[in-house]
Amino acid sequence: MKSIHLLGILILSICFLTACGNKNGQTPSADMGKDSLSMVKEIALRNEVSSRALKDRIADFKLLCSIQKKGKYNIHILNGDGTNLQQITDDKGNDLLPKWLPDATGFVFESDRNGKPHTYFFSLEDSLYKQVSRFDFKERSPSASKDNEILFTSDKDKAQHIYRMDRNGDNLQKLTATTYNDAYPVWSPDALSFAFHSFRHDNQSEIFVADRSGSNLVRITDNNALDFTPDWSPDGKELVFVSNRTGNYDIFRVKANGEGEPVNITNTPDINEMMPTWSPDGAYIAYVASTLNESHVYVMTADGAVSARITPNNMVATMPNWRPPTEMEKAMDADKPSTTQKVEVRIGD
Repeated sequence: MKSIHLLGILILSICFLTACGNKNGQTPSADMGKDSLSMVKEIALRNEVSSRALKDRIADFKLLCSIQKKGKYNIHILNGDGTNLQQITDDKGNDLLPKWLPDATGFVFESDRNGKPHTYFFSLEDSLYKQVSRFDFKERSPSASKDNEILFTSDKDKAQHIYRMDRNGDNLQKLTATTYNDAYPVWSPDALSFAFHSFRHDNQSEIFVADRSGSNLVRITDNNALDFTPDWSPDGKELVFVSNRTGNYDIFRVKANGEGEPVNITNTPDINEMMPTWSPDGAYIAYVASTLNESHVYVMTADGAVSARITPNNMVATMPNWRPPTEMEKAMDADKPSTTQKVEVRIGD
């Protein structure tokens, strides 16, 4: 994505130089043209190698995503490098927004298979799913904590508010209550707070953080644009979110306490990036890149420097979510080198 954009800029620059000549009015020599084209080819190769190195690094990770086939969305699982794509759900409705349980034993998701959208739980142990609750109102965007509590959004009281319930559907609690819409709640790693986006100020979507009871509200962003769909870094110190403050939809990073200015880590004016989600080790971010005709899941380094597409052509893929490590994997990974080192690129070896 970034490589295509950079390559386009370089090609346009070369065309401009060729058309305008140098400052003395002379046309650049054939050698200059060859040198410029060689530079473009080398950068293209470098970016291709970078993307390949990135996919090699994340091959052992697993992600969930929703993929559209024959007019409906089902949940799939795939390796971090895009291999071993498998369909998990298959029903008459749309299965959306899958999010892993912190212990990686299953995931929750939103589905309208019984008419209204409700929260469902899928168990990897027996490959079965069940509806979590039997409420007569809509439930959207579920997020499960390590304490087996689920956040979700509902328009039960006309405006969308954020609710909490146990994983069996009991102990329903309303956490936000304004006349404006609150949506897309996501538990913090320690389950002591949650992030969400809200239209409560000037009817403009901004990112907020509240404690687990919905109190001690902190406004994270303040901009005359749409800021939405936050996700936490695994250490709980940062948030990643989407904003159209640059004219299209880009992904930004910001401190979870709201200090400092958000940093744009995609910055591609011709492509919309959405639905960011942080990898369990904090080194990578998966997201969706969309044009008018396509939607694919990509992965990039957490600073946005290198990216790679991981879903194949001829499908609409969206809403990625990384699988957290199991207890066994945590023990096995304890002696492995850190994955936070930079992706190295060597050409000519």
